[in-house]
Amino acid sequence: MKVLGIYDGHCASAALLVDGKIVSAVSEERFTRQKNDFCYPKRSIDSCLMQAGISPNELDSVAFVTVNAPPILARIKKYCSFTIKDSIREQNEHWKPVLVEGKKSDFFQRIQQDPRFRDLQTNYDFSQLMKDGVIHKDDIGRFREIRKATAANHLDIPEGKIHFIDHHRCHAYYAYYASPFRKNNMLVLTLDGFGDGANATISLSTEDGLVEQFRTDQANIGRIYRFMTLLLGMKLAEHEYKVMGLAPYAKEKHMQPVLDEFRKTLKVEGLEWKYDHKPRDHFFHYKEALEGQRFDNIAGGLQAYTEELVTAWVRNAMEKFNANTLVLSGGVAMNVKANGKLAKMEGLDSFFVPLSPADESNAIGAAYYEADRLLREQGGEPQSVLQPISNAYLGPDFSDNEVKQALEMHGMFDKYGVEEGPGPERLAGLLAKNYIIGRCCARMEFGARALGNRSIMANPSQWENVKKINDQIKFRDFWMPFTPSILAERADDYIQNPKGLSAPFMTIAFDGTELAKKELVAAIHPADFTVRPQALKREDNPEYYDIIKAFEKKTGIGGILNTSLNLHGKPIVCSPEDAIDLFENSELDMILIGKYLISRKGFD
Repeated sequence: MKVLGIYDGHCASAALLVDGKIVSAVSEERFTRQKNDFCYPKRSIDSCLMQAGISPNELDSVAFVTVNAPPILARIKKYCSFTIKDSIREQNEHWKPVLVEGKKSDFFQRIQQDPRFRDLQTNYDFSQLMKDGVIHKDDIGRFREIRKATAANHLDIPEGKIHFIDHHRCHAYYAYYASPFRKNNMLVLTLDGFGDGANATISLSTEDGLVEQFRTDQANIGRIYRFMTLLLGMKLAEHEYKVMGLAPYAKEKHMQPVLDEFRKTLKVEGLEWKYDHKPRDHFFHYKEALEGQRFDNIAGGLQAYTEELVTAWVRNAMEKFNANTLVLSGGVAMNVKANGKLAKMEGLDSFFVPLSPADESNAIGAAYYEADRLLREQGGEPQSVLQPISNAYLGPDFSDNEVKQALEMHGMFDKYGVEEGPGPERLAGLLAKNYIIGRCCARMEFGARALGNRSIMANPSQWENVKKINDQIKFRDFWMPFTPSILAERADDYIQNPKGLSAPFMTIAFDGTELAKKELVAAIHPADFTVRPQALKREDNPEYYDIIKAFEKKTGIGGILNTSLNLHGKPIVCSPEDAIDLFENSELDMILIGKYLISRKGFD
């Protein structure tokens, strides 16, 4: 069985499932170099098929994520192309008049007619939808037909093979099948900003598949978090992780007034999300309510509020359905600090957050859902056929010859020192000497977290590496923490994880141990000492594991600092050319591209 999943929304992506296993998955931004690219992911689809050696006519089914994608979102790629000023301008010049005048029907026309908010590079032909130069809200059905026709023409397959899957079902099926759990009466929860008219669902796993028990469009914590990101002068739908990173610096006493303001609005009662007072607009309401509050206290109060609501909802669901195992997906599941609170909950015995659980992974969820459906039609048992995702390395690879050609084309052999085939001991020795090294090797990992193959590596025991990476390489905000890749067998030395929860994908923040505060000081949060680890087993990435193991032999430290191989605001590196561009536009000491180690300073 061969199923292709397609997501054409925020951070568009594609995924391919073959005989029960996800064999490839990649986001379009890695090829277009447009952060969170919002389009039909043609390059990603081509890459997935090429990696697996499969032609489109071999596909049994193609599954699109989201049944009713609003055409305005495809028409205006605002979440990836808007600046912060654009987003604030949209609120003030377009949305605020709707609140004042009550003319919601004019909103679509007004914003689409503003040339500042147009970006047509979506790979879709909208000419069939255009009326007076704009797309209207009632064109959603016809937009779905355009999506189907685009895929059919691209792949040269019958339109009958193409299906549309509900947004939250994709989240749910991803959470369930990507997890290592296969048992009945397991809670499968989704929580995000929006998708097909909902932002939260609860499903239970049964012998007959996932059975949805609850759905709402009022779980607006993701929406509130998004607008508070904008309120803090950051980019909505992209910089939420910065707000989360800022939150631990707030003191409880000073963030309490902020938390009190949030508590006046959205709350959880049983499974329902309700308002004591529902603002007409989250942005303008909180802008006024929080005026004069300091930036760190807003971040801290918002994070505390998020953790409070999410844990209450999960606890109520556990009690309602008498369940002690949970898997979670959706954009809110990217909040590793909230996940850390869930991990500590009494009565929750098993908990898993899959690889990069925001919308980009819905392409995988769509493939799982469609494979589940086809297997059941054929009398199969999806729970035993569909395999969990054991590692993240689902993207493209590049041959030694392709790497060498790229290096030669850019004159790297002439401009820098180049060493061929350094082993793990050599690389570990350089890390121990405090060199900072990029690594672009083997198959690219999927999702928002770098997990070794497109990573920057550094000695985690040297605090000065934080400033060096921030100032000279990543050009990112001073308050943001780094994370470690640790040997799985050393996990208990560095994280407090009494339940032994699986932590292979940097999706849960754990409290650090005293040893972590010493040996991983540059790779944990400096304010609350939490650790968001990649606990690495050798079978998942032998080459990367061996570097960390060799580093342990030299230093006694069972982990290294790992951050994504990208410049601030840019997608993670994909190709050798991307890696070369990063090296030449930063002060990275060295970079390993394939088997070639490049140094701007020569070698010891």
